Amino acid sequence: MPRAAEDEGHMSKGAKIVLVVLAIGCGGGALVLAGVGYFVWQKGPEIGKQIEKRADDAAKAGETYGQANTATACVDESLRRASACGQLELPCLLKERLFLSGCLPAAKDPESLCTNATRRDAWVVERCAAAGPMPEGVCPAQLEEALSFCERRK
Repeated sequence: MPRAAEDEGHMSKGAKIVLVVLAIGCGGGALVLAGVGYFVWQKGPEIGKQIEKRADDAAKAGETYGQANTATACVDESLRRASACGQLELPCLLKERLFLSGCLPAAKDPESLCTNATRRDAWVVERCAAAGPMPEGVCPAQLEEALSFCERRK
C-alpha cells in the first residue's frame, strides 16, 4: 500500500509522452491552419478575379457561338464540349454550362428548342441518348440550363 500512496498524483512516463506528442501535433496543426488562412487572405481576391474572368470568357464564347447558330446547335455544342469533362470535374462542367447560358440568349430560333423541351423528362432522355456516351449525370445537368432558359422565356 505504501507504493500506491506514493504514485498518487503522479503521471506515468507513457502518459507524459502521449501528452507531449498531442501538444506537438496540435501546435503543428495550428501552424498549418494559420498558413492556409494567410494564403487565402493574400491570394483570395486574385483567385476570385481569375474565376470571374474564366466565367465571363466561357459565357462570351457561348454568346459568340450563339450569334451564328440556332439554340439547338448551342445545346449540341454544349453537350459535345461537356462530354470531355469528367463526372466530378466541376470547373469544366461549370464552364460548359456557362457557355450554354451565354449561347442560348444570343442564338437564332430559340422557339424551336423551347417548343420541343416542353416534354421535360422525355426531351432530356431523347437528347442525352442522341448526344452519345458521356459520364453519368453530365448530360442531364447540361440540359437543365436549357430547360431553365426555356422556363424563363415563358
